[in-house]
Amino acid sequence: MKLQCENVMVRPGGVHEDFTLGPVNLEIVPGLITGLVGRNGSGKTTLLRILAGRLLPEEGSVHKDKGRVNLVGGPMRDWLLRKPDDLADAVALFEPWFDKAFFQKQMARFGISRENAGIYASSGEQRIYLLLFELARKPDILLLDEPTSGLTPTARHAVLDLLQEYMKDENHSLVFSTHITADLDRIADRIVFLDNGQIRFDDEKEALRERMAMPGEELPSIAEMMERFS
Repeated sequence: MKLQCENVMVRPGGVHEDFTLGPVNLEIVPGLITGLVGRNGSGKTTLLRILAGRLLPEEGSVHKDKGRVNLVGGPMRDWLLRKPDDLADAVALFEPWFDKAFFQKQMARFGISRENAGIYASSGEQRIYLLLFELARKPDILLLDEPTSGLTPTARHAVLDLLQEYMKDENHSLVFSTHITADLDRIADRIVFLDNGQIRFDDEKEALRERMAMPGEELPSIAEMMERFS
C-alpha cells in the first residue's frame, strides 16, 4: 500500500497560529520504517494526522491505495477506558479482521492487565496498550507519535522488537516520530527531518550515517541534524 502527500500545506491554528506546515511532498512505500524527527513544534504530529486522514490539508492532496492506515498517539480516547476484552469484542463486530488472540497474547507479553488497562494503568502501559490495540486491527500502514517516550529501557526495547515483528510482512509500512536517536539507529530504514514545517532532509539511514558520522558511531543528535540542515 502506498501513501503520498503532494504539495500539502496546512495552518493548524491554536497555540501555534503562525505555524504553517508545507509544502510537503512525501511518499510512504511498503517495507520501510521511516523515522520522523525534528524539534518540538516542527510539524511532526500535524504531518502524522494528515497522513492518517484526521486532518485535511488546506492545499495539495493526499493519495492512498485501498487499505488501513492507523495512527497511535495523542490523548487516550474515552472508549479505550473500557475493559480490553469488552472493547475487543465490540470492535470485532465492525472489524471482523480484528485479531483478539494476538491482542491478548501481547497484553500478556507486556504484563498489562486485561481488567484495568485503561484509567488505572501507568502512562507507559497506556501507551503500549494503545499500540497493541491498533496492531490487532491489522493496519497496512502504522503511524506512531513518540511510541517509546516515557517507557522504561526494557519496555522500550520490547516495543521496538514488536515493531520489527510487524515489519516482517514486507507489505507493511511504519512511520514513527521520535526524539530518541537510539531508536532510529536500531530500527529506522529512512529518516525524514522536519524543521519549522519544512522537510529539510529525507534519505535512507545508511546514507545519512555515511554523510554525518564516522564509522562505528551512532546517528547524530537531532540538534546536530538541525544545525547542518536548517
